[in-house]
Amino acid sequence: SGRIIPARDFIAAIETTELGRAVDCLSLDLGLRALREDPGLRLAINMSARSIAYPRWMQVLRRGIKDGPAVSKRLIL
Repeated sequence: SGRIIPARDFIAAIETTELGRAVDCLSLDLGLRALREDPGLRLAINMSARSIAYPRWMQVLRRGIKDGPAVSKRLIL
């Protein structure tokens, strides 16, 4: 329907699942892209602590920092 659903309405149900990791990966990827496109942007991305050890999440982070080293200075996790 295109309706925006606040995270508080679903995060508890997915936080410990594979879907939760996928949401964190996508959020990080989109955030890193926004930081690369706008050099004046500082961005905080909320994520589950469970995602830190998730290999795909680490790949997204490493790739994003490698592609734009200045991005890491403006990224808050």
